[in-house]
Amino acid sequence: MKAGSIVEGKTRVELGDLIKMLEAAEQGIVEMGKASLGEKTMLDAIHPAVQAIKKAAEQSTPLIDAFEMSVKAAEEGLKSTADMISKRGRSSYLGERSRGHQDVGAASTCIILRSALDSLKPGGPSFVLSG
Repeated sequence: MKAGSIVEGKTRVELGDLIKMLEAAEQGIVEMGKASLGEKTMLDAIHPAVQAIKKAAEQSTPLIDAFEMSVKAAEEGLKSTADMISKRGRSSYLGERSRGHQDVGAASTCIILRSALDSLKPGGPSFVLSG
């Protein structure tokens, strides 16, 4: 919700807007979930995404390429959650048994980011959901 409020009323999103959106999303996760890095939450995916897109912007990377770098960083963050023990949310009740499994919040974050990126690419999404 915080990310969407950044571009409310806009019809065009620039790289700076995208950075602000991802930063707002990260801040919202911290505020609402009281999450910290390394606690096996969606923050472990969104934080590297924010850092990567900021770095890409510093290098004057075009928006689509910068967003791609951001999504890849989020996906790496997702992979890192498999080695963590969950400390937040329902999976925290599993304790040590949560190790070896990726965090579902981090996974959903990656799906959302990848879907948004794919929708911006020529030809649209690169995947089709079937029921």
